[in-house]
Amino acid sequence: MKILIAQTVPFDKLTGCTMYVYELSKELSRLGHSVVIKAPSCNHFFNVKLRKNRVEFQKLRKICKNNKFDIIILNQSNRTLFLLDMYPNTPAMSIVHSFVYSEADAPCLDKRILSTIFIREDVAEYYKTIMNISLDYSFIVYNGIDFSRFNKCGPDQTKPFILFVATLNSIREAVLLDIAEKAKEREMEVCVVGDVLIPTEHIPTNVKFYPPTWDIEVVTKECTETVGIFMGRSTIEGWACGKPGWIYDIDKEGNIIDCKKVEPPENIEQFDIKYMTQRLLSIIERK
Repeated sequence: MKILIAQTVPFDKLTGCTMYVYELSKELSRLGHSVVIKAPSCNHFFNVKLRKNRVEFQKLRKICKNNKFDIIILNQSNRTLFLLDMYPNTPAMSIVHSFVYSEADAPCLDKRILSTIFIREDVAEYYKTIMNISLDYSFIVYNGIDFSRFNKCGPDQTKPFILFVATLNSIREAVLLDIAEKAKEREMEVCVVGDVLIPTEHIPTNVKFYPPTWDIEVVTKECTETVGIFMGRSTIEGWACGKPGWIYDIDKEGNIIDCKKVEPPENIEQFDIKYMTQRLLSIIERK
């Protein structure tokens, strides 16, 4: 198949949506499909990786009249809906990554979208209570993780620190302060890997900051446990490496609703990018 995958954020950060699209496109290409990614821009780092995996990149609003696709996979559906007008005869699938912080990120009910994919049960339940989404055409397919990178292979290199992979903004501030206090009680550090967008003068001294890195599996294998908001990608990556994860539930202002430490599940294979991709393909093929 020839598959178009679209997102509205630039393809230049190691963030959840971009990594979701990258891993999916790489696996689809490995299976022999022709894949085009559309996004506002793409930096050199990702351009090299996409080309290595035989994935084409195009700017989001670039019109390529000769392009014909078998399926369009939309991320942030309401912001990428214009692509259905560019390719009016092509069926579409919508991926919903999180709870709505703006209407632009909510699921789209356009009749041209044949199926809606939620990456977690709580996201699906949230939207099904406020929107009339057909259960017959919505599915839960988890984040897909590259198990060749994230695994329990190699010697045990565990060190006493908690890993928080995130863009640190105001939404995540309360979570950081809470896990820093929990770590302090155990005489541990919290290592934050990601861009920092808030002042840090008031952050406890047992919190250390590091820039984003591609080889995050190295740090994940070294940590004692991870911390994340909801069941995000870094939590699943930690599970794949045998690490328990602190999972925080928060509201849209960042206030903590719940927190629990969860051991790696026995059925970890459901998060394998190979399994996740086959699930999506089976949903596409049933249409």
